[in-house]
Amino acid sequence: MLFGAIILLVLDLPLAWLIGPATVGLILATRSQATGTDFVFGDICRGLLGIAIGSSITETHVIWMLSNPSLGFGLLIYIILIGSFGFFGFTKFANGIKLLRGSQPSQVV
Repeated sequence: MLFGAIILLVLDLPLAWLIGPATVGLILATRSQATGTDFVFGDICRGLLGIAIGSSITETHVIWMLSNPSLGFGLLIYIILIGSFGFFGFTKFANGIKLLRGSQPSQVV
């Protein structure tokens, strides 16, 4: 994953730290190969990303969001729809319930 970010940084493409690893993951997924672990680097990067996103929200953003209640309603619908698709996809196609119970998932052929 770090390799993808380095390649995109060398090519001076935007969002290399995000799009690079996603591209490598997509290429590996199309070839049915597993991705390696990124050890502590993934935790550090996710922490930095959370700080960057959280610090980019200002008082003006909050006031604007509160003055447009339709935004909150749309966000609620989005979370319900995407969350339910993710949940049902996880439980039906990835044997998620078996994973949650602690047993091994069956092999997908």
